[in-house]
Amino acid sequence: ATDDSVVIVTMLPLLSADLQITGLSGLGLGDTMKVHLHNNGPDDLVSAQGDVTCYVNSQPKGGGNWNQTGGGQAVVISLQNGASMSVDTGMTVDGTNFNNQIQCSASAAVLDPNETNNSHQQTFP
Repeated sequence: ATDDSVVIVTMLPLLSADLQITGLSGLGLGDTMKVHLHNNGPDDLVSAQGDVTCYVNSQPKGGGNWNQTGGGQAVVISLQNGASMSVDTGMTVDGTNFNNQIQCSASAAVLDPNETNNSHQQTFP
């Protein structure tokens, strides 16, 4: 007996989206820091698996040792081409009592034609 079965494999095209961090908000005592993401296209992102990672290096304003906090979190990114969204990091950044150096990066499980805009650095205050 011979096996005459046929297997059909459908290849889905890999989405292409230029994910960009456009800034941070929620910086200040009692606020929760948010990372702002923008999709520069060309494709829409629908429930794309992504990751946002932020680290904050803080030093007391009177001097002293630097301390690093932060980490990454998985996020689901749904952004049409040209749309923006905010991701709550769950982190607080105290600019009243500390000098802070913030570094964040974002990625999604798509082809990103411009990875140079996937990170953001900021000093606060």
